[in-house]
Amino acid sequence: MGNVDTDKKLFEQVIYEHIFRDISIEELSRLTNRSLTSFKKEFRRHFELPPHKWFIRQCLMHLRLLLISTSKSISEIGNECSFPNTSHFIKLFKNIYGMTPATYRSRHLKSENVKNEVRNLQINIVV
Repeated sequence: MGNVDTDKKLFEQVIYEHIFRDISIEELSRLTNRSLTSFKKEFRRHFELPPHKWFIRQCLMHLRLLLISTSKSISEIGNECSFPNTSHFIKLFKNIYGMTPATYRSRHLKSENVKNEVRNLQINIVV
């Protein structure tokens, strides 16, 4: 049982080490010492999605965090998250989150400003 657990940890470690790198599924299967078919089956079993969909979701979640935590441009963030084609990345983002990255950033920033104003009012009331 220990070898199975170690193998799963190594599999996961390779995946996470390469999450934001431009690497093919074939290369990942080689790095995990599996055939392409075996890699895809194990990946789906482990992450509950096919590799391509899972990597896109992970990149978009990271990208969403960068949108609200940095002032980088949308294209800079897309490039950083392995989306060199900005229009493609915007389309994917909109399909998953229902709005463009710019709208997402704008709404979140407005929401944060309102939260900060409420906190400031609460502090003033207590003082």
